[in-house]
Amino acid sequence: MSNLEYLRSEVRNLLGLNEIPFALREFREDQDEQQLAPEISSAPQLKALYAAEAVCVSVTADEDALPFRETQQDDTFLGMPDPAAAESWTVLSFYSFEAIEDAEGLADELRRIWGPTGATGRIYVAKEGINAQMTIPSNVVDFFMDRTKDVQPLSKVFFNVDHEADVSPFKALHIRVREKIVADGFEEPLDWGKSGREVPPEEWHERLKSASSDAILLDCRNMYETEVGKFEGAEPLNTTFFRDSWNVLADRLKDVPSDTPVMTYCTGGIRCVKINAYLEQELGFNNTMRLEGGIVKYAKYVEKDAAEESFFKGVNYVFDERMARQITEDLVGECFTCGKKCNVITNCANPACHVRLVQCEDCAAPNAYAKCCSLSCKAALEEKEKDKAKQAKPDQAKKPLRMNAEGVEISKASVPTYGSHLQPQAFEQMIAEYVERQSDSEPAYLCALRQRAQESVVASGAHMISGPSQGRLLSMLGKMLRAESALEIGTFVGYGTLCLAEGVEGKVVTLERDERAAALAEEAFMKAPEGIARKIELRRGVAGESLDLLAQEGATFDLVYMDADKRSYAAYLSKLGALLRPGALIVVDNTLFRGLVPFEASEETAGTVAVEEERHRKIAAAMHDFNSAVARDDRFSQVIIPLRDGLSLIRFRT
Repeated sequence: MSNLEYLRSEVRNLLGLNEIPFALREFREDQDEQQLAPEISSAPQLKALYAAEAVCVSVTADEDALPFRETQQDDTFLGMPDPAAAESWTVLSFYSFEAIEDAEGLADELRRIWGPTGATGRIYVAKEGINAQMTIPSNVVDFFMDRTKDVQPLSKVFFNVDHEADVSPFKALHIRVREKIVADGFEEPLDWGKSGREVPPEEWHERLKSASSDAILLDCRNMYETEVGKFEGAEPLNTTFFRDSWNVLADRLKDVPSDTPVMTYCTGGIRCVKINAYLEQELGFNNTMRLEGGIVKYAKYVEKDAAEESFFKGVNYVFDERMARQITEDLVGECFTCGKKCNVITNCANPACHVRLVQCEDCAAPNAYAKCCSLSCKAALEEKEKDKAKQAKPDQAKKPLRMNAEGVEISKASVPTYGSHLQPQAFEQMIAEYVERQSDSEPAYLCALRQRAQESVVASGAHMISGPSQGRLLSMLGKMLRAESALEIGTFVGYGTLCLAEGVEGKVVTLERDERAAALAEEAFMKAPEGIARKIELRRGVAGESLDLLAQEGATFDLVYMDADKRSYAAYLSKLGALLRPGALIVVDNTLFRGLVPFEASEETAGTVAVEEERHRKIAAAMHDFNSAVARDDRFSQVIIPLRDGLSLIRFRT
């Protein structure tokens, strides 16, 4: 059978054409349609035809004879109004913890039935259920709900309708299959059906109105959400990520009697299902309540009953382009940059930062912070705009693309095409900004720490703080290793310490000899989420002596982060042998020190690169010696990553 015959056979079987006559035709960009010639019978001919010229292939046959004309008729959308004629959008959310056997199949089915409705939003589907935040053209909302409930296992979902909007806060419909609909960090799921009692807004309101209530009221949202609005008397968990909730809850409720009423709330209710399941199944509480529909449904109740004053004050943070919906006029938040009372949530305008923050209109003005979180971010953004303006000038004189060690321009022919249209510094900056944009966002409290360091007594050394991407890496390494303990040599202002504490399950011991830096670090720990800060133990003194003392105490660690005196790295490494557990990971910063290390590694290029200070050349040489010593040591395996100033990952084999 020729390839063309095989193609015809496949089409016939796929469409159920059986013996019905049909023709295959191709369409080319530069020609009218042509019937495929029977002489095309070899694989190379067929491949060349479609790869080079064919735009598409059509199948034509006698339409009355097609077997799928009636059976393929889809009446799902019969009677649906035209979504394009809608005058407004309905903002709603829903979730379900009914198990889904085929998550990919359900996602495909939802795309099929939701696409024609014009719905937009962000939907996560997993084996444990579905989580959706959406906007629907208002004239098809009833149709949307009916068709959705026709799909199993969504027949019992509650649609939590928020409000009407003139413009959709979502740009498109995104349905994604995930491992979990709410990332919780559990290796094994709990029974989400046993998650306390769901309390309707009316009862919730009456309970809060009762001054004699002995219930513990917990705000189970993340810290950036509670900063701008919460229920009166609520205790926020102050977490950066939802998965951090469990340690905070265990610590807060460790001495509380199990029959104590515990009331929990979140934005729409979904997180409280997991929170209350943990409270009941892991902590043993037997009287837990969660707000039905969350803040969204409570706000609708208060709006409907004008006689009742809302116990929720401020704005409700929402996960779409609005970022916040005002519930009351109370100003609960504080401007990140000046401290003024404010409820406006935004992101830093510097795309390399993009941290979420609260900022007043005065600070957001162009003559102030220009919607940036700090003056350094504003300066970086302005510099980026200047670079764009320079590149846009057609008559700008071309500058050398790259210099060698002697400062001689390298010819264009020898420059790699990847990024070669940019100056090396601009190219590296573009890569760094892209990496930070596409990586996990830097928590607001860490962004605030970087800003304080730039304005503090150690401002001249603020560049030594681990950057956001490096900080996210430290946190992730702790989680991947499931590290029980970590050691940091060189605390500085505590940025890396806090990142390590995010990732490890137990204690982080950090060593710092500079009293000024240690004082700033202690202040940073006090301002960090409690669940993270309580893991940290700061030890002052010379690092070598502190390492000896830790060895005497019998301390051992799964993860070590070294960012201290570069020329003492080898000495620190020699002392770490007694402190490392088998398989432990050592992360060493600055191992490519200012890009000088590769030059100092070669006799031909050593000393040829201009440096700001001669000591930098000596540090680079010391770093090369350290890297080489590790590479020769059979106890370690090493990978050097060109992230920022060079980062080495060193695994302790025995």
